[in-house]
Amino acid sequence: IFRTALRNFHGLSANTNHARRIAAELFDIPQTMWQLTYNGIYFEELTPTRSANSVRDELGIEKPNAFVVATAGSLRPLKRIDRLIRAVAMSPDEIDHVVVIGDGPARGEIEDLARRLGIGTRLTITGMKARPGDYLQVAKVFVMPSSTAESFGNAAVEAMSLAIPTIVFSDGGGLVEHVAHQATGLVVDNVAGLAEAIGLLRREPEVSSELGSNGKRSVTSRYTV
Repeated sequence: IFRTALRNFHGLSANTNHARRIAAELFDIPQTMWQLTYNGIYFEELTPTRSANSVRDELGIEKPNAFVVATAGSLRPLKRIDRLIRAVAMSPDEIDHVVVIGDGPARGEIEDLARRLGIGTRLTITGMKARPGDYLQVAKVFVMPSSTAESFGNAAVEAMSLAIPTIVFSDGGGLVEHVAHQATGLVVDNVAGLAEAIGLLRREPEVSSELGSNGKRSVTSRYTV
């Protein structure tokens, strides 16, 4: 019934080209009938309302210059947060702390994996937060390791808008439409590539800064309300 109803709509819209392709296949409606309308983001709502020091204190991050890697979202299998945890465990000297902004059914599995890999004390899952910008401000790198099931990925765009260099996976669905590799962020293929990319951004602050600045310019011009 839903497919039949869709064919009678005068307007069909998807929020990424990836979503348009998937929807066309799912509902058997040609891609040419789907308009592309990227999400509009209220970037001003991401302006931090707290000091970075107070956020670090809350998260238990002692060093003011700590190298913090963050991610955000609903903790479900499609987010593949385990990939980030494994990458951190592969390069223990590169990362001081991992902050996961969000909550969900996969939380326990993520915490258990971090403990088993010996990095449990360097992981903080904040739970849902009304002002994610407060927590993103302490991050040096943002990683969104989602699978192809990710349609748009607001969290990645929000991090990029704060000039945080952002890493996504090549099979990350709509996420790869936000990131031009080595221009506005980094795109990796696997966990080892993620660990290498994080290490690069730590060792090369000029590269990190350039990617962050380029990413901010890109998303704040493309995804206005």
